Amino acid sequence: MRFMYARGTGSEAVLVSAAGITGTGRSASAYVPTRTGAVFASGDQVYELVDGGTAVAIGPVLEQDVFLEVDPTLRYVAWEVRRSDGRRARALVYDVVAHRLVLDRVLLWADRSGPLRVADFGAARLRLVHLPRWDFWTFATVSGHALATPGGQVVDLRSGRVEGPGASRGVWSPGLRYRVADVRGRRPWQVVDPTTGRDVTPAALLGPGRGATRLTGWLGNATFGVLTTSGTWRHSSVAASVCRVAGRCRVVWRLHLGPDDSGLSDSNEIG
Repeated sequence: MRFMYARGTGSEAVLVSAAGITGTGRSASAYVPTRTGAVFASGDQVYELVDGGTAVAIGPVLEQDVFLEVDPTLRYVAWEVRRSDGRRARALVYDVVAHRLVLDRVLLWADRSGPLRVADFGAARLRLVHLPRWDFWTFATVSGHALATPGGQVVDLRSGRVEGPGASRGVWSPGLRYRVADVRGRRPWQVVDPTTGRDVTPAALLGPGRGATRLTGWLGNATFGVLTTSGTWRHSSVAASVCRVAGRCRVVWRLHLGPDDSGLSDSNEIG
């Protein structure tokens, strides 16, 4: 939860951190926060922006089709450069810690009828996977003989069986130790320990206003980020917190918005 990446309508994007505000120097068409800053697309290039630094081009992208994806550890960013046949594309993965591409390979991309495919790019606990009935590749975390995607799909590597969100009902933590599941009635979501069935949602998320809390993503095996919104659409307050499973939540930043803040068109999730 170190960075917030935001952009105004028709204006350049900015990276906000405790150290201050870093401008991108150009408008962004897509972006993801990382552990060192942000990666964004502008025109026909993808750029890395380190907090306090300047934007550096790291690879090509099609201007009319931009989709960036960051892995659960916020270290690797993936995108595609589609070829003329529309099905095969260069898949690129960039490492924001080593500041280099760790994968640049042509892969079948829009093959919804194909089998499960797995691509290794050098990270011990991470893979790129293409699931049946999906159009794109996504990051997955390796745990023994299983892969888990941020979207909640769990893949058994021995049988190739894929259990979708309907079966796993939630977003799994990187180590497959916990999952966030949708529920009905008492609150919009809860954190569950599948080995015991115990609800381990932090107590701070169970009080008044719990319906306005939103999971932003897992930050580690037992730590996740939450956005809490209160007020009205004209005068709202947003707080970002780091929460520990069955523990406490710590607010890391607050933002108050009024009628004059309508120019803030978009801000990306952190984590």
